[in-house]
Amino acid sequence: MVGILAWKMLRIPYSVLPNLLLLKAVQISAKNSSFLPVVALFLGGLSFGMPEQARAVPGLEEPTLQGQEAEAKAVVPPVAAAVKTAPEVLRDLDSALKQKRAEDAATKSEQEVLREWAAAAIKEGDYAKAEAYFLKILSYPDPKEAKRQSLLDLGRMLEEKVKNPAKAVAVYEQVMSYWQNDPEAADVNLRLGRLYRQMGAYKLALAKFYNVLYASLRVKDAPDYKKVTLDAQLEIARTHQLSGNWQEAGKFYSRLKLLELPPEEKAEVYFRSVEALHIEKDRVQTVAAAKEFLTLFANARQAPECQYLLIQNLKALDRKEDAVVETVKLLKAEQSVAKEHPESWAYWQQRTGNELGNELYASGSFTNALTVYQTLAELSDVADWRLPAVYQIGLCFERLRHPERARTAYAFILEHSGGTKPDEAKAGEPKAAGGVGDLGLNIGTLREMAQWRMKHLDWAQRTDATVAPLLSKKAAGDGAVRKAAPAAAN
Repeated sequence: MVGILAWKMLRIPYSVLPNLLLLKAVQISAKNSSFLPVVALFLGGLSFGMPEQARAVPGLEEPTLQGQEAEAKAVVPPVAAAVKTAPEVLRDLDSALKQKRAEDAATKSEQEVLREWAAAAIKEGDYAKAEAYFLKILSYPDPKEAKRQSLLDLGRMLEEKVKNPAKAVAVYEQVMSYWQNDPEAADVNLRLGRLYRQMGAYKLALAKFYNVLYASLRVKDAPDYKKVTLDAQLEIARTHQLSGNWQEAGKFYSRLKLLELPPEEKAEVYFRSVEALHIEKDRVQTVAAAKEFLTLFANARQAPECQYLLIQNLKALDRKEDAVVETVKLLKAEQSVAKEHPESWAYWQQRTGNELGNELYASGSFTNALTVYQTLAELSDVADWRLPAVYQIGLCFERLRHPERARTAYAFILEHSGGTKPDEAKAGEPKAAGGVGDLGLNIGTLREMAQWRMKHLDWAQRTDATVAPLLSKKAAGDGAVRKAAPAAAN
């Protein structure tokens, strides 16, 4: 109703209404400890643009019951709404439950049977049926504490299996409205923060991650609360990073470097700290932090990208010689280092080599460019990796006045490009990043250009052979004139 009025009276774009309703829900939740208005507004926002059958989130409508029974059923009202979305599941459910209990000699309650069926449905991948079972469990007039685990299981299924963040958020928020001091409150808030961030609500995500820290302080007996609080701090830093607030992200990553972390997370924290400094254009500190990372985590997944950032900042500081040294180091990384993440190393090796080599060539530093291209060509004998680098080697030799060596490079291309398929690669060999030749050349075009350069070299050689005698005769004539001039003067 709120959404319809807003749309009709204010002509608010239809796609914007869910976000407006969500913001209103958050404002209400800040003033009211009950989550029921939040659920109503939130689900109202979700209903826009959805098919009629998908609009209801079964079992999560606002309760209307009164008194003690209402409190017992407040977590989720009767399951009547579920009949609209899963009639085939619920139509004969009561009779199926009676039959099952009769088979088990009534040793299990209906709720226990439904939990078993829900677990089996999840295992089989029938999530609609599992959701219907959960909602049936939540419709019983049991105390809300008895429904806690079912509601948590429903939320996790919606988050991890169904991949529906909006419905998962609605369930988790209702969990938190009743069990704020629960041992699992920290984990639920952590999940909520990630879901909000996934939906682009960064401020809400940060609020949930901070709630994790507060919850862990209140509930000391929470399982793995130290790990959960550490995860929350990491998520706070990542959320600042994803929202574009690199300055704040850098502060958090710097603090996290001081904590005891598992090796992979420690490497991630150190690398993100380098990345934050790079984004903030603190060149000197980025170089120092990148070298520290590469010393501590040489085999890490982020190592090649960190080396790339180091090279970029060395270039920005006009330390081109050091940049070349680091590039060669990256390109010549030992196989024992690169084998754990070969695709990542291949990508950053080729990107770094191409970028620096092209920049050095364009600036006239042909010797350094030649060093980079030669190292790049040695990485693999796969045609679409090696031949573009060899072509650049030929150009460098031309610029350095070594035409015969340039001719050798072009002849190599002509010899090894005939009949080569661009995607052909040996097992275990890195493949050129971005397809055939990151220099923008496919093998056929590269062959044609090599042929043209060979013809150009032949033409230059013939021209030199023709012009050189003329120049030598002219020089000799000039000398004779200079000798005759003093005699004429006498």
